[in-house]
Amino acid sequence: ARRGRRVLFNVPGSDERKLNKVKKLDLDVAVFDLEDGVAPNRKEEARKMITHHLQTVQDYPKHMEKSIRMNAVDSSLEHDDMRQCILPSLPFLDSVLIPKVEFPNQLRYVAWHIAKALQQTPRAEPFELIAAIESAKGILNLADLCNTELPPQVKLTGLVYASEDLCADMGLTRTPSRMELLYTRQKLVCTAKAFGLDAIDLVCIDFKDDEVLYNEALEGHQMGFTGKQAIHPNQIASIYKAFAPAPEKVEFARKIVEGFDKHSSEGKGAFEVDGKMIDMPMLKWAHGVLRMVE
Repeated sequence: ARRGRRVLFNVPGSDERKLNKVKKLDLDVAVFDLEDGVAPNRKEEARKMITHHLQTVQDYPKHMEKSIRMNAVDSSLEHDDMRQCILPSLPFLDSVLIPKVEFPNQLRYVAWHIAKALQQTPRAEPFELIAAIESAKGILNLADLCNTELPPQVKLTGLVYASEDLCADMGLTRTPSRMELLYTRQKLVCTAKAFGLDAIDLVCIDFKDDEVLYNEALEGHQMGFTGKQAIHPNQIASIYKAFAPAPEKVEFARKIVEGFDKHSSEGKGAFEVDGKMIDMPMLKWAHGVLRMVE
C-alpha cells in the first residue's frame, strides 16, 4: 500500500543515470519530469526514455507512487507528451502531475485523454491527477479547479505549491523568512483540505543547507501540508524527519489497530481507545499513520 505523499521527488526524464537510480531511493512519490527538468531540444528523447523505463523496470517498491510531470496544457507540447509518453505508460503509472494549472479546462484535457484510454483497460481505482499551482490566476481559481467535474475514471487528488514560478508571476522578492509566500501557501493548504486533497509544499532550493531545509519542511508540516517536493537525494531524509507523526500519535494509532484486531477476533463491533469511540475512518487514519513509520 502507498504511504502517502510526504516526499515528491523530481527526476529529469532525459537523464538515464538518474532514472535508473530512482527505484533505490526511499520515496513516497517518484515524479518523472518532462517539463522544466528537460531542455527544449531533449523533450522527445525524454518521452522515449521515460516510456521505456516504466515499461521495462518492473521491480519498483509497491509503496512508491510513480508519476509523470507533463508539460503545461497550452504549451504546444502536451499532445505529444500524452500520445508518446503518458498513454503508453498508463499501466505502470499511478498519477500525472500537471504544471501551471490555472483553469478547469486544463484538468479536463488531461482527464479526457486518460479516461478514453482507460475504457479499454479499466482500473479498480480512479487514475490520479496532481495540479501544480504556479500563478496568481491559479491561486485565485483554486476552488473552481478543485470543483472541476472529471470523468469517473480520473480523480484530482493533490495540489502542488510551485513557489518559484509563482514568485516570478506575482513579482515577489524571496526572503529567508518566506513571509512573502504566507498567504498563497495557506490558501493552497486550506483549499486542499476543504476538498480532501493532498497539499505538497515548495521545493527548498538551498539543498546544501540541511538546517534551512528541515526548518522549511517543519514549517510546511505545521501549516498542514501533506508533504514537500525534493530535487536532490540528500533532501529526502530531512523531509521525512520533519513530516514524521508525533510519538503520541503513533502510539494512539497502534492502540487503534491492535484494538480493532482484538475486538474483531472476538466478534465485537465498536470499541473505544483512550476514551474515544473508534470507527472505520479512525482505523483508516491509524493505518495511514503507521505506514509513515514502517
